[in-house]
Formats: sequence, structure tokens, C-alpha cells
Amino acid sequence: MSKQDQSESIIKLMTALSAFQANCPNVPKTKTNPHLKNKYAGLEDIMGTIRNPLREAGLVVSQLPGDGTLTTLLAHFESGEFVKSTISLAPVKDNNPQAVGSALTYARRYSLSAVLGLAIGEDDDDGHQAAKPAPVMKPILTPRHGMWKTCVEAIAKGRTVEDARKKFMVSDANAKLLVKEATALDLQQTA
Repeated sequence: MSKQDQSESIIKLMTALSAFQANCPNVPKTKTNPHLKNKYAGLEDIMGTIRNPLREAGLVVSQLPGDGTLTTLLAHFESGEFVKSTISLAPVKDNNPQAVGSALTYARRYSLSAVLGLAIGEDDDDGHQAAKPAPVMKPILTPRHGMWKTCVEAIAKGRTVEDARKKFMVSDANAKLLVKEATALDLQQTA
């Protein structure tokens, strides 16, 4: 950690963290992932488990969302010693509020676990998720792409922009342009 990520001394904080870890019970995994059916500890499980042991050890934790980041601060309230860690949140499609909230909650759970040294998380999948090949990225559809005209013609014949988005990444601006060109083509063909 750089000096900006911790106070000059962290001796009292580390002593308190050791006491916290010795007295903190295991965090229960009461949540079930609906897709994988595995159990995990929800944010409320973690907070409910750590709140009193933190206070008894003289520690306080705070999590501050920033512009695409989450900073977790652990401080010893008598000495003022602290450590902090900032992580980037995973990109969220279209800044959907529910997706942003989900990414933030996920990051809060894992940041708390890391900063406090908690042994929790999703069931061990024996590295299967890490071994999966990277997803293949869809090509970006722009007016210069060789398939632009084909997509315009397909939309003019009744297909939708969502059909195009199944095969291509289409920005909102290009989606509007697709519809505009398809409408003009349709009018031209019916005239």
C-alpha cells in the first residue's frame, strides 16, 4: 500500500484487527444464487456478523462509492490509524440503476471480506469460472461496416434493431440511424 492508502503507523490498527479476527464468528451463507444454485454470504449476513466484533475491537469500517469505484476504509477509532482500498466496479451496461446497485453490493461484499480477512464467498467451484474461455466480442456495427446495408434492409422488411444487436454491438445513436435509414428505404420502396 502506498502512504496515501494507509496512515503512517498501523500498529494499533493491526493489533485491533487481530483481535477482531480472533473474535469474529464465521459469516453464514444464507443466500442462494438462482443461476448456479450455490450458497453465498449476502451483504446483510456480513454486516450483521461483523458489526459487534468490529466495535469491540475498536474498529470502524466505511465504504464510499465514487465514480465507478468503491473505497473501503478500515480505521482504529482511538488512534486514527487507517488503511483503505479502492477497487473499480465492473462496467454496467447502460447505467441501469438496478445493475449499478447490484455491482456495488457485490463489490462491497468482496471488499469487506478482503480488508477484514474474512473467509467467505461463493462456494468453491474448483477454478471452473476462472478456466472458462473469454467471451467472444460482437463486432461493432457502424455505417462503415460491411453488414450495415444488410441490417438496414432487414429492418425495412420488419426485423428490429434488437435482432441486429443479437449479432452486433449497436450504439443507441447507430440504432436510431438504422431505423431512420430503414424507414427511408421502406418509403422509397413503397413509393
